[in-house]
Amino acid sequence: MERKFASEETKQLLFSVIMPVYNVEKYVSQAIESVLHQEFIDFELIIVNDCSPDGSLAICKKYAEKDHRITIISLDKNGGLSNARNVGMSAMRGRYVLFLDSDDWWDEDLLQSVADVIEQDEPDIVFFGYRDEWFSMDDRQLQTVPKIPKAISIKNETTNLLSKEAKEFILEAEKHTALRAKPVCPAVFERNKMMEATQYESYFSS
Repeated sequence: MERKFASEETKQLLFSVIMPVYNVEKYVSQAIESVLHQEFIDFELIIVNDCSPDGSLAICKKYAEKDHRITIISLDKNGGLSNARNVGMSAMRGRYVLFLDSDDWWDEDLLQSVADVIEQDEPDIVFFGYRDEWFSMDDRQLQTVPKIPKAISIKNETTNLLSKEAKEFILEAEKHTALRAKPVCPAVFERNKMMEATQYESYFSS
């Protein structure tokens, strides 16, 4: 397994963003740029190349050469999404970890919105808003489905938004099975709680 570290800084960052990459040369640039263009800049981006046979790695390397916040980890063989996330977690330095699929992208104020919630509540997990956008084969947008409208902390007892789902998430996490059934991309996890709960099992997918 080859690792390329773009920065040797040792300070603890607020966010580690982990992005598994496999056969996404058409989308990965938009995903990476959505992270690099965040208004909040205290983060690292860990890209895990899951032995992708297309041009994805070359694209990622171009970004890493220009931005020291990017680390590329290249795997010797394809191990799947969960394994790639685990590898990324083993290298993370941030207090909180986020996962971004390489065919998704973020609005530029996402990390700042989540940082504001963290500053206020010091939560273990934060859920944040996202949109499902569906496209036809010719890239014509078919549908946009609005989801969770704002970042919230699951420790915030004053809101009913996602309260049931949040409680279920915590209960499942205590059983070490939370990550089998819950989507993880629209969420932020405190690193120590994440590591205590469980590593992703090989059959988990978001």
